[in-house]
Amino acid sequence: MRVALGWIALGIAIAVGGWRMDRLDKMNIEPWSAPGLVPGVLGALMAVFGAMLAWRERRAGVATPAPAGDADADAPGTLLRVLPILVLAVAWVVGTLGRGLPFVATSAVLVAAWIALLRWRDWRAAGSLARGLGTAVAIAVVACTAIAVLFEDVFLVRLP
Repeated sequence: MRVALGWIALGIAIAVGGWRMDRLDKMNIEPWSAPGLVPGVLGALMAVFGAMLAWRERRAGVATPAPAGDADADAPGTLLRVLPILVLAVAWVVGTLGRGLPFVATSAVLVAAWIALLRWRDWRAAGSLARGLGTAVAIAVVACTAIAVLFEDVFLVRLP
């Protein structure tokens, strides 16, 4: 539950910061391209998804208190799952952004890899590895294409 509350707090802080940014009204800037719009929307979405995570944890009964001295028993397992995702994110930023490679393609590879890393054990246990990888690729392509269209056509931000 602490993680969900952390996402909610961070999302609210980012949304408030985005709301407080100068909208550049004096310069007749299009409202859809105001500097705080994207961070504000992303912060609000982080808070919403954090609330959904908290609701899901509460509904599943995950939020039951751990026995004394056992509160951080899951920390090493969580770190082992998150560390490869962070490494991939840094490699993507350093190795692909601004190097002339298509944003949608490189981002789709990154997102598919993230999904695969997080769901690999489930797919293997269910005997649906090929189906899981196919689904991960499909989700990644659709999501990254939608993100590119949103940023380039709505927010008028040129992606690398």
